[in-house]
Amino acid sequence: MVASILHIAPSHVDLRPGQGSHKDVAARRDYLMATGARYVYVSATGDEPSELDRLPGGFVASHVLIEYSYLHRVAREARRRFPDAFIAVRAHNIEPLHEWDLSEWSTPIVGLRNLYGIFRLLGCDWRTARTVDHIYVIAPNEARSYWRWLGVGGRVSWLPYISPPELRQAAGSAARNVIACLPGGARSQRTIDLVNRFVRFAVAARGAGWSERFVITGDIAPWGIEVPPTVERAGYVDDLPSFYRSVKAVAVLSPLGYGFKTTIADAIWSGAKALVHPAIGAELPEELVPYCVSVRSPCLSELERTRQALRAAPSRDGACDALMRRFEREMRRFIAGGVLAEPAPGSRTQA
Repeated sequence: MVASILHIAPSHVDLRPGQGSHKDVAARRDYLMATGARYVYVSATGDEPSELDRLPGGFVASHVLIEYSYLHRVAREARRRFPDAFIAVRAHNIEPLHEWDLSEWSTPIVGLRNLYGIFRLLGCDWRTARTVDHIYVIAPNEARSYWRWLGVGGRVSWLPYISPPELRQAAGSAARNVIACLPGGARSQRTIDLVNRFVRFAVAARGAGWSERFVITGDIAPWGIEVPPTVERAGYVDDLPSFYRSVKAVAVLSPLGYGFKTTIADAIWSGAKALVHPAIGAELPEELVPYCVSVRSPCLSELERTRQALRAAPSRDGACDALMRRFEREMRRFIAGGVLAEPAPGSRTQA
């Protein structure tokens, strides 16, 4: 019997093509549409049961994939309408911890509002975990450090983030001489910290004799950050694959913001490396670790170690092949009716 697949994602995923969640969802959408199954995609404007009223008449889902674990009312309605369906959720990050990490606590009122949002997200995850058959996490450590405490047990597995095809094809023979910081277009506590740390690193590296170009993308002019001539401002990059062909490494030097950083994976998929804060490096899937260099500080000895590590980092092929194999295996098992995925040998995926 041909599967009937219902794929649900919040509408914000479709509004910002450059954001990590958009690219993450697109990989699954492309895969599911290519299976030959009957496929229906719903862009949900909220977490309400009425979102499913827009389904085609007579459509009965045998498989449901919901993006984001906070859509617990949608998940519960899908269970009610399709009691025999296999229902899975893609958790894009541990949302309560991500909210905690990025929250500002300037006044008691702001603090109370933040706490309400954090506990609301925790409650959504708890309800979702008791409604769906399976949860796919974006990084293997999230199964151990979070979902197992919500009673998910063996119903959780790692489904890797896969970069868009155009970035996977970005590897080329052009000289790679750019160290890049890609903070995105939104000003936040995290993106400001990301840029400030990158600027300090660039100034120290240039002083230590590095010849690479240090480039920040996006429009950071309104952020009020002083950027020295050492660092170039590229503005918004229209042709990201071409840009990546000149990138030696992408710098993600801020520890703020809980969860998997898709920028790191995009860099590796395109043939570049990544410079990461040690807190970020400690949480990476082990398949990506050889392609990332943890930077503890911009002191001279650390800069020399970083330079040597960049030269010694291996080809991207091993990581990309391993991630794609696991992605396809998890998606095949989803289509096959929800046979629970087994951890890949050597992977840190056990809940």
